[in-house]
Amino acid sequence: MSNDFISIAVIIGLLLGLLVLRTIWYYHRRKHRGIHFGPAAAGWAESRFPLELRPVAAFVADLLRDQLGVGFAQLEPQTRFIEDLDMTDLEPAEVVMALEEELGIKIPDDDVQHIYTISELVHYLANRLPASTDAQPTQKGLQTSA
Repeated sequence: MSNDFISIAVIIGLLLGLLVLRTIWYYHRRKHRGIHFGPAAAGWAESRFPLELRPVAAFVADLLRDQLGVGFAQLEPQTRFIEDLDMTDLEPAEVVMALEEELGIKIPDDDVQHIYTISELVHYLANRLPASTDAQPTQKGLQTSA
């Protein structure tokens, strides 16, 4: 009987521990909401986009690298998501959900259906996000409030 009690107590302890870790992770991610990117993404964007689009472009490049596991060498402004990055059926939805979560915006399905390239996504986001010039350093690189 005491072994059953110990097993149940251990399982409850593990579940509570996971809940605490998930809560910490959630609040940690929310701190970095907005446009944020690392130095490599900033360099990538600098050579491919005009100054006013660079923060959004760097953010998109970093997000695609994280979500899809692609390198910056595979990303160009005219890179097509499905054809060039070989995205599976679920990956576009995952990228959109990550964008919505990170930027705190809703991207309608009708809009998503007309975005085929990285450049189109960067321009779309630049038009949707409020203008911000206050770049702040983060652990990942620079952050601007969205």
